[in-house]
Amino acid sequence: MTEVTDEFGALLTRLLRKIMLILQGRKALVAVLRPDGSQLIPARAAFGLDAEQLAAIDTERLRAFSQFALTARTPTTLNSSGECSSALGDTMGGAISNGLCVPLLAQPGDTQPIAGLLFLFNKATGDAFSAEDRSLSIVLSRQLAAVLFEQQRRAPMV
Repeated sequence: MTEVTDEFGALLTRLLRKIMLILQGRKALVAVLRPDGSQLIPARAAFGLDAEQLAAIDTERLRAFSQFALTARTPTTLNSSGECSSALGDTMGGAISNGLCVPLLAQPGDTQPIAGLLFLFNKATGDAFSAEDRSLSIVLSRQLAAVLFEQQRRAPMV
């Protein structure tokens, strides 16, 4: 499994903390997409999750929930109908009431590669993530994407 280096991991963590504060998520996770698109790998940059919970995440289920965001290349709200909560809640330390999945694109456009995905869960207000949250997440996620692309440029994934 490929890991984000400590230098880039620290930067991802700082950016993720700022994004969580702005968008009011209680749990957050960055998952790196291998350049060939074959695997989604949780990075160590996460909040509201301990190392054991992070290791227990089923990346195939995570990828299934993120498929629309990957295909449409746009932020997607994860519903609270129970399917997301039942699939991820146990591994993420409690119920998931709502979520936002954001593809990490350095620039908008259909030809740009996706570096990974940002997942935010359980908005602090209890409300679902709004259209404004989705729009803001696009701008904020570009910073995360830039860090991941620089990491890949310096140390390509194997």
